[in-house]
Amino acid sequence: MWRVAVVTLVFGCTFDHGVPATGDGSGSSCAPPAGWWNDAYAHRARIETTAPAGYTVHLAASAALATSVATNHDDLRIVSEATGELDRTLDQTAGTTYVDFKMPAEGPLWLYTGNAAAAAPPQDPTRVYDFAESFDALPIGDNASGKFDPQPADEWAVAADGATNRVYHVEGDGRHPNAFRGFSITDVEIAARMRIGQGGTQQHDGLAARGKSMEPDTMDGFVAQLMGNTMRARIAEYTDGGASPPELTTLDRPVVRDQWYALRLRVVGNDLAFQIDDGVPLTATKPGSDGKLVGLYAHDCDVDFDDVRMRTLITPEPSAQLGPDETRCP
Repeated sequence: MWRVAVVTLVFGCTFDHGVPATGDGSGSSCAPPAGWWNDAYAHRARIETTAPAGYTVHLAASAALATSVATNHDDLRIVSEATGELDRTLDQTAGTTYVDFKMPAEGPLWLYTGNAAAAAPPQDPTRVYDFAESFDALPIGDNASGKFDPQPADEWAVAADGATNRVYHVEGDGRHPNAFRGFSITDVEIAARMRIGQGGTQQHDGLAARGKSMEPDTMDGFVAQLMGNTMRARIAEYTDGGASPPELTTLDRPVVRDQWYALRLRVVGNDLAFQIDDGVPLTATKPGSDGKLVGLYAHDCDVDFDDVRMRTLITPEPSAQLGPDETRCP
C-alpha cells in the first residue's frame, strides 16, 4: 500500500506540470517563445511603430486590457528587448485606453500582460512626457518658477489639497497666463486636471498654446477654457492683448465648482481640439497662428491645476499599433 501511494503521487505531479497554468503563465513546463522577458507574464504583443527615438508614443491599448489580470492593470508592461522595461502611463481618451511611453533608441518593443501578482509598474510621468508636473514635491507656497515662467507668489502658488496631494493654485482679477519654462513648440498636446473654486468672477480657465506672448497685457495665442460664469466651454484666440478674444468654437455645458475636470488641448497644423473629461472634443480650424508658447491660463479666477503633462507632436503623427497576441504556453 505504501508503494502504491508513492506511484500515484508521482503520476499526479507529472500530470499537473504538463498542463499550462491559467492567468499568469507560471508553473508550466512549456518553453516560451524566444526572448520572452519574464515567465510570470502569460501574454505579449509586438509594438509596431514608426515613432522616432524620444517621441512620446500614444498607443491604443484597449485590446491588451482583455489579457490584463492585475489590479489597475499593473501587469501592462512596455519592454524593449535591448534596454529592458520602460516607464509607462495609462490614459483615457474619447472612450479608448491608451498607454503612453517614451520611444527608446533601440528595440524591438513588446507589450506584456497576464500576471495577476504584478507589483506597481515603473510609471514616472517625467520619463514619459516632455513636460510633467504633479506639484507634490514642491513646497507649499512655492510659485513653481523652476517649471513655469516666474509668477507673482500672491497669484500662483503651490497649495495643499488634503493630506498628501498638492496643487497649483491661482487667484485674482484679470488675466493670469503662465507659460511652461523653456519650451517653444508649434504642434502640441497639453493635459491637466483643473478645479474651479468658489471665488473668482468670470472664471475663464484652462490651457494655452501657440502663444506669441503669455504676458497679461499682450496675451496672444489660443486658449481652451471652461467658463464658470456663462456655463460654457470654448476655444478662443487672443491677439495682441485684445480685451475679448474671438471665439473659434463654443459648447454650452454645466461647470460645477469644486469639481475636478480632465482637460486636453491638441493643436496640430491648423486644427485644434479641446476635450473635457471623456467627452467628444470641441474642434476648430484656424490657420496662420505661429506662436510657440504653451502653458496654463486663468481669468478672474480661483482655480487649482494638477497633473500637468505635455507632449510634442510631429506631423504626420507616427503610427503605433499592436501585433498579434502571443502566449507563453501556446
